[in-house]
Amino acid sequence: MILARLTRAIREQNWFAVVLEFVIVIAGVVIGFQVTAWNADRSERVREAAYLERLHAEVEELESLRGWRVASRQRHAANLVEVADFLHDRRDITPGEWHCTAIGMSFTVTNPTDRLGVLDELLSVGGFDTIRSPDVREAIARYMLATRRAADANTGSEFQIVILHDRFPELFEVETVRIRPDADLLRPQFECDFDAMRANTEFRHAFATNAFSFTSHNRQNELVSEALRHLHDAVDQTLGLTAEDHDTGQEDAA
Repeated sequence: MILARLTRAIREQNWFAVVLEFVIVIAGVVIGFQVTAWNADRSERVREAAYLERLHAEVEELESLRGWRVASRQRHAANLVEVADFLHDRRDITPGEWHCTAIGMSFTVTNPTDRLGVLDELLSVGGFDTIRSPDVREAIARYMLATRRAADANTGSEFQIVILHDRFPELFEVETVRIRPDADLLRPQFECDFDAMRANTEFRHAFATNAFSFTSHNRQNELVSEALRHLHDAVDQTLGLTAEDHDTGQEDAA
């Protein structure tokens, strides 16, 4: 219909009508592009919101999964510092059960879980451009860098770590116990001959290796946890969530 009118206007040399028809055609094309772009942008924003909601849920779950293990490693690291002072007569302390546990468990330098499935998906489909918030993008980059550094540090630790109660069985009594009375999970329980440890040069050398590896490993995982909290805060801010929202969610879950 437009083509017929345009042809007739040209034949009649009605240049005003020709210009008007061209304007109508161009306006229609422009509006069509604008509607298409608006729909595409709206689709991207829906996709972004879905990614952020998933990211928020996975970050909260990961913080919960990592929390107790990282806290346990922090306690062990602090106890290993005190044991080192004891072994080298730098401080007058009486080591006890928790110091012994830290020595016995100083070989556990495997990284606590730090994977976020939604980040793996964003990497695989090239979806990072969907996330508009520069704060979230920076927090994601920071978190991924922290996890890679922790993995690299862990690889080095695994090559030099020593299972001390296997290497020096005469210095330990080891019993296998349940983690909880009602649980089927088991763990080693240690008793240590601290005076014999202090007198044993070879043990002190092996302990130094473990203490370095474990405390370095612990520090890297603290950095991962800090980066995870930073990511959590950035996602909260982008979604407009507050501490009250989290408290309400926890009460509802309870």
